[in-house]
Amino acid sequence: MTSTAATPDAPRPGHRLLRQLPWLVLLLAIVAAAVLALGPLGWRAGWWHFRIGFFYLMPGAFYCGLAALAAR
Repeated sequence: MTSTAATPDAPRPGHRLLRQLPWLVLLLAIVAAAVLALGPLGWRAGWWHFRIGFFYLMPGAFYCGLAALAAR
């Protein structure tokens, strides 16, 4: 008679994604910090107007950090 129960070491369907979730959180946090730092630096370097850094990059950094916090 054969058993249809799964073995304990059998990979589950979502297990691979869950193992890579901490790397995604780390990547999102690093991107958020980089964008947050790049906003004022780009304005001081003359790459863009301060409105670009203040109205686009800073909220983008906030939402990216919020996504990292939610994925944690």
